[in-house]
Amino acid sequence: MLGVMTVVEAEPIDEDTNFVCGATANNEKIHSQKNSKIQKIIKDYGITRDILVQQFGLTRKDAAISLKVSTSTLKH
Repeated sequence: MLGVMTVVEAEPIDEDTNFVCGATANNEKIHSQKNSKIQKIIKDYGITRDILVQQFGLTRKDAAISLKVSTSTLKH
């Protein structure tokens, strides 16, 4: 007796990027959300990437104390 074969349709692969065609929109959405969070931290706290780089090597708690913010602010 032969088994039942199930056909699953998938989105096509973009040969230039080697990604699923629909994945680009999702990646752009995620990138946009990350940028929004970063812009909010810069706006609300004045913490730029350069300032964060200076805190490299410290624990999150020590960096938060140094920057005068809560540790949860640095989790984003």
